[in-house]
Amino acid sequence: MKVKQPKANNHKTEVVTSQEEMDRENEGVPMERGWSWVIAIISFLDMFVVVGYTRSLSVLFVDIVQAFQETNTVISLMFTVHSLAGSISSVMISNIVMKRFDVRTITVFCAMINGVASILVSFAPNIVIFLLLFIVKGVAFGGLILCPLSMIGFYFNKRRAMASSLGSAGFCVAYIAFPPLTEILR
Repeated sequence: MKVKQPKANNHKTEVVTSQEEMDRENEGVPMERGWSWVIAIISFLDMFVVVGYTRSLSVLFVDIVQAFQETNTVISLMFTVHSLAGSISSVMISNIVMKRFDVRTITVFCAMINGVASILVSFAPNIVIFLLLFIVKGVAFGGLILCPLSMIGFYFNKRRAMASSLGSAGFCVAYIAFPPLTEILR
């Protein structure tokens, strides 16, 4: 019995057709090329700096208590309010703001707010101003944690887990590096 072999032209046409279908299906799906790994490294650096700043203030806790002559409870309230503001803002940014604005725009806006608040915190004349500025930093913190990690999803498909891990590793490295660095600079 003779088996019928497909013609070479038909086989190539089928491959081209299926490749065209795959291209249409994958349209808009992120590819790991171009600036993808730069985005992952920038996410790492963002996590490192933002979390590191907060971690350095926890090392300076006693100095802050002495500078403002307040109780430990009042100063520790600052960290609680900062975390609460960051949590609330990340929920609001992910559910409301990201629907209206581009992720890059939100990241730049939060970075500018965080930078200005960081400078103003160093000139705070009393604990109330310090706490209010720390709330503003908390709101920016929520955007600066959420947006860079969500940008990884726009640039990665197959290696998204590796890129997200690299971006999130900035947390861990900041927790290890900033306390000794703060002690040295102090």
